[in-house]
Amino acid sequence: SYWGQQRFSTWLRRSAVQEKLQAILEEDLGDEGFHNIRSRLVTSIKKTELEQVLELLGRNIQHPVEAYIAGSVPTLVAGLTFRPTDGIDFVDEVPAEIREQRETLGRVEVRYGLTVGHVQSHYLPANWRNRVQYLGEFGKLRVYLVDPYDIFLSKLSSQLEKHLDDLRVLAQKLDKERARHLLLTDGKAFLNSEIERRTIEQNWKFIFREPLLPG
Repeated sequence: SYWGQQRFSTWLRRSAVQEKLQAILEEDLGDEGFHNIRSRLVTSIKKTELEQVLELLGRNIQHPVEAYIAGSVPTLVAGLTFRPTDGIDFVDEVPAEIREQRETLGRVEVRYGLTVGHVQSHYLPANWRNRVQYLGEFGKLRVYLVDPYDIFLSKLSSQLEKHLDDLRVLAQKLDKERARHLLLTDGKAFLNSEIERRTIEQNWKFIFREPLLPG
């Protein structure tokens, strides 16, 4: 159900053990053992696969386009987090030159299990563009990845468990004092809201086992 019947049938037809798999599928295996396994199947992505997807999209772009990717992808391809994702999130909006490629996007979803979406830039610290990391040019498509420290701060006010899991893993790889400095400077707007500030302070203390601010 995750792949869809067409992709599964193609994979089964090409398998060297097709007959054995077909025999297993026709067996009576008893009651289903993991009722929620489908909801936990999502796609992980590595740098090579991301570049392949962007190459497919870049082939059909006729004039220079700059794109910025946030979400989970920048920390995944850098090996800083491991929670799989099924989406590539562009900052503010998916470029029109990519949105219009419905056929290519359909192939990307089937072959890579990935869709495209967007995340608003107001969830990122100020001056985030000054810290982006250049990924490469794919035809006329030039791509940058949002810096992991900006990704960290963007999730620090979240109450979602999946974001807290990302923060716990990221905290082991990032410099705590650098993250604190960024939060108190370019990220200070996040602390203006009493509700957000409370969540940030709670998450910081939970992750680092110390208060955000001394005293």
